[in-house]
This record gives sequence, C-alpha cells and structure tokens, in this order.
Amino acid sequence: MFGISAGYEYTTFNTISSYILADNLQKKIVLPIKNQSSTWSFGVNGSKYLFDIRSTVNGSVNYSLNKFKQMQNGAFEPFRTSTISYTGGVESRLTSFLSWSYRGTFSITSNSGGNNTQVRINPKQLNQKSTLTTTAFKSLFISLSGEHRFIQQAGQSDLSYLFADFNLRYVFVKFKTNLEFGVTNLTNIKNFETIDFSPNAQRLSSYRIPGRIMMVKSTFNF
Repeated sequence: MFGISAGYEYTTFNTISSYILADNLQKKIVLPIKNQSSTWSFGVNGSKYLFDIRSTVNGSVNYSLNKFKQMQNGAFEPFRTSTISYTGGVESRLTSFLSWSYRGTFSITSNSGGNNTQVRINPKQLNQKSTLTTTAFKSLFISLSGEHRFIQQAGQSDLSYLFADFNLRYVFVKFKTNLEFGVTNLTNIKNFETIDFSPNAQRLSSYRIPGRIMMVKSTFNF
C-alpha cells in the first residue's frame, strides 16, 4: 500500500504575540493586531506485508513548512519553521506464540527569522518504541516494552532516556479472574528532563519521577 498527501492552511488572527527580549528576560504581550500564518505539508507513506517473515513493514516521510510573524522589541519579524520527519516500523509474528513490534521516528526542525541571529533553535529528535509479547498455555501473557527518547540541540547537552516496562498476566478462565504482575520503569530513571522549543526560545524543564515500581493486581468479571 502506498499513499501521498498534501495540504495547505491559511489562517488569519486578530491578535499577535509581542516579545520583549533581554539578556535574561523574556516578556510576552498579546496585542490586538491582525496577522496571518500559512502552513504547507507534504507526506509519503507505504506499507508491505512480507509473507516469508510474517511481518508488516511500514514507513513514511513528512514535511511541513510554517510561515508567520511575531513582534520582537517593537518590530515585526517574519519567522519560518520547517520540520521533516522519517518514520519506520515493523509488526512481526515471530512464532505462533511470540510477536514483536517496533516504531521509530526521527525529526529535524529548522527555525529561521527574528532579530536574534545568535540563537538557532534547530533540534533533532528521535523516538523509538518496541514491544515483545508472548502467550503461553493459552492463559499466560507476558510483555516487555521499551521506549527511547533522544533530543539534540546545539549549545545544550544531549537528552537521552530509555524506559522499559514488564507485564505478566494470568487468566483464570473458570473464575473469570485476571491476576497481573507488572514492573514499570525497569531502568529506574528518577530524573527526567524535557525541552520545549519555539522559533525564538527554548525552555528546559526538569522533573523528579518515581523510580522502579512493582505492582500486583487482580480483576474480576461477574
């Protein structure tokens, strides 16, 4: 299966964001001034089932371009943000009782414009997720999943995190009962940082999160 998509969006606003920028201070004011933005998008995607390995592979490439204006220190400044992303995945039935899936997306964003030519917000991001699932005795289900997040931005330390979860579920068919045991955050990450990007700024946020957690639960159906 193969597909192509394209789109265009033109939007008119009744307000505009005005930023007052200093060395260590940014102040935002919304002013009642009309302005416009336009967005172009283009995408190509495809998927194929491979009988020899009992797997479906898929991939896509997407590109978007956004043009808009902001006010910085009292002057109108045009901005241009483009993002290209590459996505690939596979869903495979390895055996009659074992299946595996993977999906990864790599994106590159480029920002240009504004009156601060010293700041270049051009992040690269990679997100990957994989899950391995097995079924035993028709009543025992086991899954192991992992997610990798990576962000690279010039002038900043790279952010890289690998999360993993484990889940085991046993079904007592006669009693209509599920018994589950799960472990989240197997890698025991306790500090998590994110970066939020805008065309002329970046914001780093830091969070403390629970480390490795084990849980046992049971559910009943009547």
